[in-house]
Amino acid sequence: MQLGISRGQVSYSLLHRTISPEKRKRKSSRLKANKVDQIISYIGSSPENRCQKLLELASGPFRHLGVREQVIPRELAKRGYQQHVARLKPPESQ
Repeated sequence: MQLGISRGQVSYSLLHRTISPEKRKRKSSRLKANKVDQIISYIGSSPENRCQKLLELASGPFRHLGVREQVIPRELAKRGYQQHVARLKPPESQ
């Protein structure tokens, strides 16, 4: 009689004492509104913070949030924040 399960599934069940495997823990792909507000207040608090790249926020000051690098720029874009390269001012004509 065949049950339709593999040896690997049986050995996993015996080793972990559970029938089904647990889902893999991943970093979150969303932020709650209060966390986005916290990031926005951090960015607006000083000129140095405004110049910081949005991708670096997830690996730097907001690494405790446990999100992927792409999450913070995406959540800020939903609120209308964009980051672009500053242009040089044209020389003043006399």
